[in-house]
Amino acid sequence: MSKRQRQLHDEVKKFIVSVSWTHKIQIVYSDILDSYAKWVRIGNILLSAIVSSGLIYILLSDEYWAKVATAFVSICVTVLAALKKEFNFEGTSIRIKHDANVFWELREEATHLLHVLTYNTDSSESVAVAFNKLVEIRNRKMPELINAPQKAVDKASELLKSRRDDDYEEDYKYLIPNNLNDILEEE
Repeated sequence: MSKRQRQLHDEVKKFIVSVSWTHKIQIVYSDILDSYAKWVRIGNILLSAIVSSGLIYILLSDEYWAKVATAFVSICVTVLAALKKEFNFEGTSIRIKHDANVFWELREEATHLLHVLTYNTDSSESVAVAFNKLVEIRNRKMPELINAPQKAVDKASELLKSRRDDDYEEDYKYLIPNNLNDILEEE
């Protein structure tokens, strides 16, 4: 392996790790926002049903407390509707997921380049040109990302490290036919 090839190999590996982390953090944050959106919807549906059905008046025999409880639940419905509109959990989650997918594509393309470098199937110069395009895309996309909270970063770290999300070694024996696991004919 030439010095240039080795340097490029190291750069591509670091790039893969960087965009993999960004992808995972963004996906986890999108999942968190999806969860918030789900709970706001469920809360809104349940509280709206309670208010509109007159359930509070049925359960409370004292009319004063029924009015107070109905007003309180109505305020909660209004607050949930305002939260849904103000924070737009669903729309933000979709945007974040789209951004995360860009980083997943970058990771996949960089992994391909790493294979090319490792098995020396193309010149280092052509790999460098392709890699520079990936770096440009990443650098253009990074400032557009929504900052994820620490909760998302911690969860992403847990998923990447404890579950080893990017380790397919065990899966090969289940998903790749035995006759395709190794190169049988070398060039």
